[in-house]
Amino acid sequence: MLMDKFSIALKALPISFIVQILQIVSAVFAIYALDANISYEHLKSYVAIFLISSIMAILPISIGGVGVREFCFLEGSRLIYMTNQDFAVSIAVAIFMVTFFTSILSIPIWLRYTISLDKKP
Repeated sequence: MLMDKFSIALKALPISFIVQILQIVSAVFAIYALDANISYEHLKSYVAIFLISSIMAILPISIGGVGVREFCFLEGSRLIYMTNQDFAVSIAVAIFMVTFFTSILSIPIWLRYTISLDKKP
């Protein structure tokens, strides 16, 4: 039983890495959409803050991580001496909006899948 679960987890690992890479790519696109003249050093810093904020957002601190990611970007930008904290919070809001709208768009797919499971004997 435990080995079956471990086997399933190992099969899911490559998919989870791909999802994380795609999240980083979407964060980079959101950063560039807000400021195309950002330096590579700042981009790396914002991506690091994004990864930390993603971990913080899954903690049961708030509903759906609302406010937690923004707080992480605000404090992270202060820690690495970024002068534009408004920009950092804007990145967090943009990433949240992308996540929110992609989740909303996937509701019909989820409903169709769950209804088809209910119809099976």
